[in-house]
Amino acid sequence: MSVELLLMLFLIILSVVLLYRVVIGPQDMDRIVAMSTISPIIAVVLALWSLEMRRGIYLDIALVLALLDFIMVVAYARYIRGEL
Repeated sequence: MSVELLLMLFLIILSVVLLYRVVIGPQDMDRIVAMSTISPIIAVVLALWSLEMRRGIYLDIALVLALLDFIMVVAYARYIRGEL
């Protein structure tokens, strides 16, 4: 098993733990931080998968995911503050 696959497995397990915080989080800010942390982890997993498969399309998907995460966090924060 390669180092990339082990790292991807570790990051996926970490994302599952963070997903628990998104669902059970005691406050909205905990949920926002957990969601904002999961997205870059998934983007890194996609980048590692792109290296493993030698296909560049996964890098594009990772970039789009990171941009959507930024928009999602800003929109959710504005919703909590009552600006939306």
